[in-house]
Amino acid sequence: MELLTRNNFENWMQKVMERLDRQDEMLLSMQPSGKAPNPMDGIRLFDNQDLCILLQISKRTLQRYRQKNIVPYSMIGRQIRYPRQAVESLRERWMVETPAAKIDRMIAEHPLHNRKNGSYGKKGRSAGKNQ
Repeated sequence: MELLTRNNFENWMQKVMERLDRQDEMLLSMQPSGKAPNPMDGIRLFDNQDLCILLQISKRTLQRYRQKNIVPYSMIGRQIRYPRQAVESLRERWMVETPAAKIDRMIAEHPLHNRKNGSYGKKGRSAGKNQ
């Protein structure tokens, strides 16, 4: 058995780094240039947790989607899996702006939202009755 010395360690680390560099070059050559990688590439089936995170919905909402046949699923053993194609079509068909997000966007875009003095009446007039 060989003793680990500083030189031996540095030689091994150099070999590891060279191999990692080759792997990196090979992976970069396989990636199409000019396109950002899609995080859904390579995934064929999603589980409950992945789908909840991806769609930003709760587990109960996902269960409701299954019950109403909004999203197709498969039972593999006791686990529920969702096919990728169904997930993509669900996102295109059903995922729209939520009412809360729509209200926030409308408030931010409203011209009175950005007023500095906070009064919404005419200038110089008070809002109270008895003055």
